[in-house]
Amino acid sequence: MTITAMVIAVPSLQELVLEDAYLGTKWEQRVRTEEIIQSVQHLDRDHPHRVRITTVVHCQAKLERIVDDDADI
Repeated sequence: MTITAMVIAVPSLQELVLEDAYLGTKWEQRVRTEEIIQSVQHLDRDHPHRVRITTVVHCQAKLERIVDDDADI
């Protein structure tokens, strides 16, 4: 997963909050923290990369919407 690679490649990154991040378009599934953690699930629990992903990455969903349509920025 690209997010996992980025977090591991940038050691100075202390927190990555993904709010309303989608796999593709806004009509597709949202990215969830559990899915990102699954990308390093093959590593031991105390492996530095797995620990880093579980502590740095946080996904959250925005519940309120702009009237008529989401703002695409």
